[in-house]
Amino acid sequence: MKPNSFVTHFLSHKPASYIPAASSVPVRYNFAALENDFGISPKVKAMWQTLDPTILNHYPQRDAGELKLVIASWLGITPKMVAIGNGSDELISHIASTFVEPGQAVVIQTPTFFRIIEAVHKMKARVIEISANQENAFALDRALCRRIIAEVKKNRAAVIWLCTPNNPTGAVLDRKHIAWILTHTKTIVVVDEAYQELWDPQNRQSAVRLLKSHKNLIVTKTCSKAFGLAGARVGMLLAHPEIIETIDAWRLNFPISSVSLALAVAALKNTTHLVRLSKKVATERAWLFSGIRKLPDLEIGAESQTNVFLLRHKTKNIHALLLHEGILTADFNRMNGLEGMHFVRITVKQHKENLVLIKALKKSCDS
Repeated sequence: MKPNSFVTHFLSHKPASYIPAASSVPVRYNFAALENDFGISPKVKAMWQTLDPTILNHYPQRDAGELKLVIASWLGITPKMVAIGNGSDELISHIASTFVEPGQAVVIQTPTFFRIIEAVHKMKARVIEISANQENAFALDRALCRRIIAEVKKNRAAVIWLCTPNNPTGAVLDRKHIAWILTHTKTIVVVDEAYQELWDPQNRQSAVRLLKSHKNLIVTKTCSKAFGLAGARVGMLLAHPEIIETIDAWRLNFPISSVSLALAVAALKNTTHLVRLSKKVATERAWLFSGIRKLPDLEIGAESQTNVFLLRHKTKNIHALLLHEGILTADFNRMNGLEGMHFVRITVKQHKENLVLIKALKKSCDS
């Protein structure tokens, strides 16, 4: 059977995958997955051990009211400014399907999370990429913001999409630059903050602080990264109540399961855990960077502030070399904004695994 024109368009524009096909070499260490290797909070562990299985007999809260209250208290906003989704991936898809028409332009900062580009193509919209410069270490600066606004005006864009801290570079877009963009356009501005708490555990620099003064701002967050709940699939969309009402009216009922709701509430009631986690990540990232910079011909793509970073060898295929050593990385050589640059994305893990990575990189550089 022939799929409709939306599916056909999407399949013809689907971004390249950064996960390789099955390899004959067994993978012993996965540095490709964007998972939190440092664990969940003690309160989540305690709640899981005492979870009442009878909650499975009942439908979850239709509006996720308790979770919205906890999120609102955490971020200093109102529950009417919160929508819940099956991970931020689903909410990204809802933003595109709610606010983008076929043929409209969407301006996207690249490199970025591939699901954003996918969501736009699913609506048969046009992706206008504004690529950060490799020569400038993929910095998210005012110059990039000016280029974004120029393309928005030129193309009458429906949405601007930003990602900070950025996936895959780990670079941060200063909130003052986000504020500058918001003052120069009435277009919807989406800021994906999936990694915010790994860098800024108390959200002091979060774009959420701009919500009350900018009705065209949407911020997406997730419990998958800093909170360590990737398997629970809990995302949050934060915006003006009118936007939330529209998203909630469009979406299906019961955004997440009762189990996921309970896990997320427990996690968000123990946000002090994030401060300790952020320090651990920063320590391990600094140790990795120090070791990498001692090795010839290796280049770190950007000054990451989170648990992911870009790396390449100036003359060799670092993805293939590490795979030969049983280490899987995310190959970004065909990804938007990084085409042909031979970068891989690496996730910062616990020290034992990071030590294995450094040893493998030394071997690769010496071979």
